[in-house]
Amino acid sequence: METATPACGPLIVGAGPVGLTAAVTLRKQGIACRIIDKATTPASQSRAAVIHARTLETLERLGLADQFVAAGVRIDGAVVCSDAGTTLVDVRMRDLPTEYAYFLGLNQAETERLLTAELQRLGGTIERGLELISLGQDHLGTRATLRRADGSHEVVEAPYLLGCDGGKSTVRHLLELPFEGETLDTQWLTADVRIDWDFPGDRALGYLSTHGLAFIARMDHERWRVIINAPSHTRLTPENVTLEMVQDICSNRFGMKLRLHDPAWISPFAINTRMVPTLQVERIFLAGDAGHVHSPVGGQGMNTGIQDAFNLAWKLGLVLQGRADDILLDSYNAERHANARRLLAFVGPATRMVNLQGPVAVTARNAAMRMAGLLGAGGIMARRMSELDIHYRESVVVDEHLATIGEWMHAVTHHEPHPGLMDCWDFGRGPRPGERAPDAHGLVPAQGGDPTRLHGYWAGDLRHQVLIFTGLNAKTERLKHFESLAAQIQASCGEMLRVELVRLEQTALRGAMIDTDKEAHHAYGARYECLYLVRPDGYVGFRSQPAELEPLARYLGGIYRW
Repeated sequence: METATPACGPLIVGAGPVGLTAAVTLRKQGIACRIIDKATTPASQSRAAVIHARTLETLERLGLADQFVAAGVRIDGAVVCSDAGTTLVDVRMRDLPTEYAYFLGLNQAETERLLTAELQRLGGTIERGLELISLGQDHLGTRATLRRADGSHEVVEAPYLLGCDGGKSTVRHLLELPFEGETLDTQWLTADVRIDWDFPGDRALGYLSTHGLAFIARMDHERWRVIINAPSHTRLTPENVTLEMVQDICSNRFGMKLRLHDPAWISPFAINTRMVPTLQVERIFLAGDAGHVHSPVGGQGMNTGIQDAFNLAWKLGLVLQGRADDILLDSYNAERHANARRLLAFVGPATRMVNLQGPVAVTARNAAMRMAGLLGAGGIMARRMSELDIHYRESVVVDEHLATIGEWMHAVTHHEPHPGLMDCWDFGRGPRPGERAPDAHGLVPAQGGDPTRLHGYWAGDLRHQVLIFTGLNAKTERLKHFESLAAQIQASCGEMLRVELVRLEQTALRGAMIDTDKEAHHAYGARYECLYLVRPDGYVGFRSQPAELEPLARYLGGIYRW
């Protein structure tokens, strides 16, 4: 028996962290959607066990970070040692420029539970026991055939379809997209266990020994995630891996006594490094492992998928509301495919390096890593693992306006407001279009109250944010200009964005946020007046100096319908 269901919003295939993030983001924008999964029950196995800083910032924008932090355990960094006990690299997270300067240990099942609860709070539900078996599309929308657990079929029409169904993605297969890359010939083991040992849980620990790699990190308050590469002579299957095998390998590689017990999950796995040539085929999109898979080194997989989903969903929401052109939606593939390509280019060689075996290769690698560690590689790794350095500088939907030499000379000769050379230099070192908008502390909101963080002020708000900085030495005659500019922008765009004037001290300037310690001005290169437009995903979409309406209006008019 086959039933037909008319369009009711996007169809999301896959109810893991990626699909759930997309559904929650759409629902928060008032967009109805369906999310299905062929599994009849939630997954009990925790494939991902760490959440990085940039993902926590994403969850903060969704208003969920506090719940995740309360449920997880903080891991302040990682130390990588040789089998002689020598520290090769010490990765310290505490110096990162974020409120979430740590890894958050949290099993994937709990991540899915928290996202599911938020989806239900927003009126959504997961439809389980529904399997995608065919799909098609035209210029009006998509058409998917679903098979229920009882064998009956349902045909669903949806304006867009999101494939968030993992590394063995049905959506990808039905699109006949190649999954180009390689499978490493090394076998790996992962285990979620309790451990009796003297090592504190505030750090992750890796050993690169002559016998192979072993990595251990907390995944919650009770269990640890263990990842090891198996000896080359071993042939692993789900049936022959045991706790005793994992114990023997760890005892052989770690420079300390430890006892593994009470396993929740033990499994062999292979490492694939693959990606599709595109994450978008007209009205069908891929996100997360459906579009790219790689080594677990660095714990980037689920984090990358969640950010894929958020990047796609906020854009899709605006397009479905008729408030943005297709160029915005098309930028999803350009931005996130490029990010996945950079990620694979880093993780692949890193995996081969840590997977080296044999005394000569291991000795050379460890010596090189120790030298790199002494030269500051730990800080570089911390930023890369935290994903704070992700950028979309090449995106077609980010831009900036700087005064031309002619305009600058005209302003100078006519005694009009203009930035000095040092002002231009300072603005140049601020966040560029496509880069993460930095956080800043010590901001007192216009309506009064205690000082807050800039990112905290945006928590739970999926609107674009406009920051108008008055500069460190704003002239009195410019204050009315800033006030008028803010009012014009707000009136033109209405509820689609929020405008904030950022001032160093309390004045008669209405609605000004006070930057009490100048931290925001310094973070944004705002010695002189300037304007930033920050996207819902926390990246700079546009900036200009000086702060004027026309350049912003021109930028918005090319993408949005506000």
